[in-house]
Amino acid sequence: MNTSMSTDYWPSTVRVSGFWFLPVEWQFSCMKCRDISALVSAGHLDKKDELCSSHVQLQSFLKTRMAEPLVLGFLNDPLAFLHVLRTVLEITSYRIILFTAGCEPLETAFQVIAAETSLDSSHIQITEDCFSLFNSRLFCFSGSISYNWLFTQCAAAVHHGGSGSTAAALQAGIPQIVCPFMHDQFYWAERMYWLGVAPEPLKRNHLFPETYDETSIRAAANVLSRAINDALSPEVKARAAEISERVSLEDGVLEAVKCIKNELWCPD
Repeated sequence: MNTSMSTDYWPSTVRVSGFWFLPVEWQFSCMKCRDISALVSAGHLDKKDELCSSHVQLQSFLKTRMAEPLVLGFLNDPLAFLHVLRTVLEITSYRIILFTAGCEPLETAFQVIAAETSLDSSHIQITEDCFSLFNSRLFCFSGSISYNWLFTQCAAAVHHGGSGSTAAALQAGIPQIVCPFMHDQFYWAERMYWLGVAPEPLKRNHLFPETYDETSIRAAANVLSRAINDALSPEVKARAAEISERVSLEDGVLEAVKCIKNELWCPD
């Protein structure tokens, strides 16, 4: 059985091959970062942690001598979620990278947060595709970047349970905190919990409270903080590293080709 999937979940007509991982350089939306990554992959550049000058803010955030950052990859209700994250940062020592995927409502949410903080420049800094909030402890990035490159520099990943995010976190060997919303995300959330690389899946209201009152926001922040603490336990971190080694031995593309050949009765 594939180490990352359960074959009895899928219909009998489905062949489980394992994850397909794209080359790192294909995963950057910035052409300059992509070129740098290609040079690194080809062995022509010995700076694996370098990004282009336009994205130096992200690189600097990762290199800051503080606790390793967490990475989050979804944003259904920006204002509610930002309130929750602000409270998490107030009651913990975490730093967070938030992928916004060009979410337009986020700009409005930032303006609201900025107004709440009296437009203090230490709370919000904006560049073309980077936002920094809450004394530079929350870094928001709207571009596309290689998860393979980023996740290995983070302590854990908080995500919705999409197969791509799940695979990248497994490959990186970092703990996960999963809050599924739809379709197969519930499968991946339960599967990560079963594998021991994530605590019990969160529910939607744990991240996006229905009301913005202080009690609801703090309750959601406490749930998220506890989940992160559980994910960063020595046991979960060790299990994530173990599963990463097993995933590294798989070749999903090669296995898929074999399955196709078998279905088509193609000789080797």
